Amino acid sequence: MNQTDTDLQSGSLVPLTIGDSEQLVPGNETLLSCFRFLRQYPILAGGFCGRAECGTCEVHVEYPSGVRERVLACRTGVVAGMRVLELSAKLRACLSDL
Repeated sequence: MNQTDTDLQSGSLVPLTIGDSEQLVPGNETLLSCFRFLRQYPILAGGFCGRAECGTCEVHVEYPSGVRERVLACRTGVVAGMRVLELSAKLRACLSDL
């Protein structure tokens, strides 16, 4: 069993769909932190403020309940089964290879 399997069984990783790509990301984190987990350097170099001041991390999400809304990734916690439907231009560039 690899580390990802162990983390998933212990509940520390949750599924998050970004566009058509399903990823495993840390639970109890913001979406921006999860994006950094997936692509550390591009997100760190992207100049995101992380304080809801710049607005460049806006995403359109769908919760497992079917509710859709526009949120700031730096202020929104990930939910198992959440879908990220649309990324800001800056996030799209940082996560383009997913």
